[in-house]
Amino acid sequence: MAEESAEELDTLLSSLKSTSLYPLYESYTMKKIRNLVIKKKYDLAKDDILAVINNNLENNEAVNLYSVIDDALTEEKKRLAEDERQRQLLAARKEAEEQKARKEVRQEYQEIKTVSGTSVYVDPNEQTYSSLGWNFVFGMADLSAATIPDKNYISVRYGLSVDAGIQYLSGNVLLACDVAGEFSLFTVAGTDFSALSSVTVVPSIAFPSFNKNLFLRFGGGAFITTRAPDMQVLTGTFLTPVTGIGIRNIVLGSSRFSAYYDYYAGHIFYDDIQTAMSGGLSLGLTMGKIENVHLEFNIGIRDTVFVKTEGIENRPRLVLSVGVDNVIE
Repeated sequence: MAEESAEELDTLLSSLKSTSLYPLYESYTMKKIRNLVIKKKYDLAKDDILAVINNNLENNEAVNLYSVIDDALTEEKKRLAEDERQRQLLAARKEAEEQKARKEVRQEYQEIKTVSGTSVYVDPNEQTYSSLGWNFVFGMADLSAATIPDKNYISVRYGLSVDAGIQYLSGNVLLACDVAGEFSLFTVAGTDFSALSSVTVVPSIAFPSFNKNLFLRFGGGAFITTRAPDMQVLTGTFLTPVTGIGIRNIVLGSSRFSAYYDYYAGHIFYDDIQTAMSGGLSLGLTMGKIENVHLEFNIGIRDTVFVKTEGIENRPRLVLSVGVDNVIE
């Protein structure tokens, strides 16, 4: 009985039937079966009582106990069946209520898939979500330097800059395009009064299912140098395709962090330039919000490098700017 085997119990009782101790074993077995009934182990109790009856058909107490166990087992099965029916009814009622609620939400609100792949519901009459994001930043202080250590050259300029971008979520693809322009106004250190300016147009693409912040960049750029008389030190006008990688809109509390690295393959068309590249990072600090438009103060550091046959020309920049955006979340 400890091993819950009715077959072994039947074999044991059968082997003891011819002994004088059989009534004691049978009485002990009946006691154990009653304990099984108290514990509601009706299936095991029924199998064990059948073993007792099989070895002693004249045991009326065992026959009566079998009837009690059988009735209890029948009632237990009915109760379990009713509990299962009630569970299924409750589950069906809950599913019907959820479907009704979802239907009402779809009728009243518009379902939108976010960049992260989750669904949100927005009120069409008060919609602040958009799959189209944009930003515009005005660099009120663009402080740039130009250095060529091999020629002991250094100059510092003050200028202005403008950056604008747009991004659009289309299915599982996030498309973006950045346009940037910088214009030096005057030289604040050094004797070279050449004017430096640049314009880049760089589309990019990201796959939110992999990483919504990591972008592949490709586009074009123009670095324009208007040389002052008798100043031929800096790289002249440089036109190039742009390929690179960038991260954008990494949320850090109430600020956003972005960075990029670009390679300028146009150097192959210039005999005096061996390679060219640029990189930068920026931190946008949110100053306020009007509906879904953020007002930001932006701090940026950028650097453009020309590796030339006559030395390395480095153009680092520090940009302080203000702007607005409604970046896709």
